[in-house]
Amino acid sequence: MKVIALLLLMLFFFPVSFSQEKPIVKQKSNRIEKIIDAQWAFNYFPSSSANSGYEDPGYNDSGWQAVSIPHTWNTYETTREIHPFIRNSSELENPYWWLGWGWYRKHFSLGSDYTDKKIFVEFEGVQKYCKVWLNGKYVGEHKGGYGCFDFDLTSLIKYGEDNVLAVAVNNRQNDEFKILPMVPDSFDVYGGIYRNVKLVITDKLFIPMQGSASHEGGTFITTPGLSEKEGVVRVQTWVRNDNLLKKSCVLLSSITDADNKILQVIKSEAVINPGELYKFDQTSKLVRKPHLWSTEDPYLYKVNCQVLDGKTVVDAYTSPFGFRWFRWDEKDKSLYLNDKKIAIHGGIRYQDYPWLGDATPEWITEMDLRDMAENLNFNFLTSLYPNKGLLYDLADKYGIVTEEVCPGVKGQKFSTEVQEQQIKEMIRRDRNHPSIIFWNMGSETNNGINSEFVVNEDSTRILAACCIREDSTGALSSANVYTWLYEDHGAARDYPDSRLSHIDPSGSVDIYRVPKYSYYFWQANFKKDPMVFIQPEFWRSVYIGQKEKITVNSNCDTVELFVNGVSKGFLMPNQSNYHSVIFKDIVVEKGKISAIASKNGTQVKTEIAMAGEPAKIVLRGSQKKIVADRGSVVIITADIVDSQGIHVYDENNTVKWTLSGPATLVGPSVYESDINKVQEREGVGYMDMPVANIIRSTGKPGMIHVTLSASGLASGSYDIEADDTISDHSVIGEPVLEDNGRSKVVRILPVVNRSDEAPREIKIADEDFNLGLSDEKGYIRMMREYVFKNNPEADTSTVEFRTLCDLFSAQLLNSSGHLSAVDYNFNADHYNYCRLICGYVNSTRLPVAFKNGLKKYYSDAIIMKGVEKNAGEEMNWLNWIPSGGTVVIVQNEKNDPGLTGVIYSKSDQLEDIISAVYPQFVNFSKETKDRDFKFIRKINPYIQVTKGFPKDNEIQTSVSYTAEKGQPILIPLLKFISE
Repeated sequence: MKVIALLLLMLFFFPVSFSQEKPIVKQKSNRIEKIIDAQWAFNYFPSSSANSGYEDPGYNDSGWQAVSIPHTWNTYETTREIHPFIRNSSELENPYWWLGWGWYRKHFSLGSDYTDKKIFVEFEGVQKYCKVWLNGKYVGEHKGGYGCFDFDLTSLIKYGEDNVLAVAVNNRQNDEFKILPMVPDSFDVYGGIYRNVKLVITDKLFIPMQGSASHEGGTFITTPGLSEKEGVVRVQTWVRNDNLLKKSCVLLSSITDADNKILQVIKSEAVINPGELYKFDQTSKLVRKPHLWSTEDPYLYKVNCQVLDGKTVVDAYTSPFGFRWFRWDEKDKSLYLNDKKIAIHGGIRYQDYPWLGDATPEWITEMDLRDMAENLNFNFLTSLYPNKGLLYDLADKYGIVTEEVCPGVKGQKFSTEVQEQQIKEMIRRDRNHPSIIFWNMGSETNNGINSEFVVNEDSTRILAACCIREDSTGALSSANVYTWLYEDHGAARDYPDSRLSHIDPSGSVDIYRVPKYSYYFWQANFKKDPMVFIQPEFWRSVYIGQKEKITVNSNCDTVELFVNGVSKGFLMPNQSNYHSVIFKDIVVEKGKISAIASKNGTQVKTEIAMAGEPAKIVLRGSQKKIVADRGSVVIITADIVDSQGIHVYDENNTVKWTLSGPATLVGPSVYESDINKVQEREGVGYMDMPVANIIRSTGKPGMIHVTLSASGLASGSYDIEADDTISDHSVIGEPVLEDNGRSKVVRILPVVNRSDEAPREIKIADEDFNLGLSDEKGYIRMMREYVFKNNPEADTSTVEFRTLCDLFSAQLLNSSGHLSAVDYNFNADHYNYCRLICGYVNSTRLPVAFKNGLKKYYSDAIIMKGVEKNAGEEMNWLNWIPSGGTVVIVQNEKNDPGLTGVIYSKSDQLEDIISAVYPQFVNFSKETKDRDFKFIRKINPYIQVTKGFPKDNEIQTSVSYTAEKGQPILIPLLKFISE
């Protein structure tokens, strides 16, 4: 990323009066905070109007879907559009889920003991515009999806009764208020309440929420005049008095170290008038030899503020901070932290996760940050919008220099008012984080944030922007800082090298956080602990006997490579080869390849065992036990291994997820690989194994059993326990929403579902098969006998039956003769369904050779590969294929040259094949040929399309049509393809 930066002056030191006190015994304040993420009723209305009576407390929401926060309606769970992020990322493509309003209703109660308290609701993030009501009374609105905001509910609360909080949310991109972002381009935007919601009860003398643009609150901690020898702490704290009378109060601010040892206590007194928001400005005595915060040693202090009314602590607030200073050097274009030059090596991290969008639980944020810090040694982090506050807490903890960015992207005329509001929310919320060194005012735009807005809020940090045009942010000087994308992620733009539309594929890990080669390349260059990684692409059985180049990444001084224990020499990774070394002319053998790397007397080793045939699926999960709450999700990761449990590379079988117990799938139940796709709009982001899906608790306790099945493989399973929890309703009561009578939000579309009523030619089995050891032919014979004995009406002469027996045989070979009843029935179900479609193939008037090819195609796809086909759609397709025509087969060594009515071709190019049937085709116009290629490809499953990227001086992408050798290709009658 190219960053434009300006080093601003440090905050001026303002002398204030203070007195130092001895440490005090910390008292518990009267503040009560409760996250109210559970038990919300949700509905979506595509109408553009928000005021429809749904805010009325008497409205019957018993039929609305019950959800937990975080929540969005823009993902597969609601839209049923198969894409791990957003299939239709623009309101111009499909306005249904963009222009309407998502309504949320929350019932809660408060006891009469709190009638003399202040009641607030705090939102951490609602995308992108919302209106809020309590008990039918309008509370207010908020513009923007990344800032926090709050509303005072005190005057509207009904104590001892049911209260209804209603929130109407709109996610329109080109909205009337010009709220940034509008068309984000580099990331997706997900409508809904996608961050936590909290109810807060305070005394009427209290510290307001920190992070609101409409009022100040919390603290602002700075360390002016800092050096290695000494420093002072300036603490600005805002206290509001909502009593009817003025209050004399005391603010005690305790500075504590990382061990919670109190170093100093600053005491200030003030008289605050009714309705006044008062700012305390305190400065500590000198702190000797402060422990500096740095990327290598991220040491954190805290300031604990207590507001005393008399001798009673009525409110308290805790803020972390760190001692550090920094500067941007214009001469060498570098960041200096505590006068030490920082070589920035980090990346961009986005907050979305497949199938969840931006509505992710906090543990996924923790998982990502821990990986970046501990495994990749990131010391820099940025994004294109403000993330949830937890991310900056973790950046503080791990010592990651952070740039927080206001989401002003692209050349759009955003609202200046909303820009100022969002920059205030961003800076006020996060100004105490020592990790944040840059405030960024926009990216790739001619309408960046005015730098005056930033300086008015905080003049202690470096201002930054990315590719700003027309000097829209103010005067900035240039510098170069480069970062890396952490994960593949959802993006509104289409990337030319992406298999699936709206996915940026340039991350170090894929969308499911599976590391790529670049992950280990990064480790070799930046990881602190010794590491070594062998790139495994050539250590596979297909390359046995060949001489190949084996690439090894390591941050060590030397690497020795071994093949089955025999040394193949030493190489030295270093900066000149980017810590990647290549061992040439390594003969690939069956067995193991290993590498031992040495650095300063320490050795690390890695090895790869060559996998056998794929045998089974294994599942692992992010948790074994969860809370029975609709917000609890578990990532289930699947892999395909051989009989010894060794990962098999390049396996991308179609797989089917099933589960039982109190949970639902967040993603689709069937995964078909995207490996052969190029910028297609629908898919699951699955190239090859491993791949993941997500399950969501229904809110009920019990055991959840997840199964993943694929044709010819032993299925995998994973169990999760959902524990019931006893919620604390002593202060804030929240009625439990049952699912009975509630309907999920769906868009009713005319969809033809896969028929499950296929004739059951092969019945289900009740017991597992243990056939002992045998060979391929033996297993085929045993399975043929078993199937026919129990299903005498099965036609054993068909290609479908032969394919099923071949599949069973391969599975038995890989599992030493064991086949579970679950896997037998899974494959038998595919056979029955394939027979339904192939029976329809037989009834068509297509040439016999072509029909035989179609039956083989369906047998391979449905039975052997487990691809889910829709019988109705396939029958419609078969009816669409014109009758008659000529069958052509591209020759190979297995062809039967005696097939009647078949022409044989030596060329596999579709143009040559058509010309062999109709010589005049060579004279057809280019437009006609292109039309005919597409038409003939559509009726022939054995023709593959390959798209090449434009070459020099070319505008259009090259496309070639290639026929698979040995398979029948139907060339229709001339009248269907002529000029």
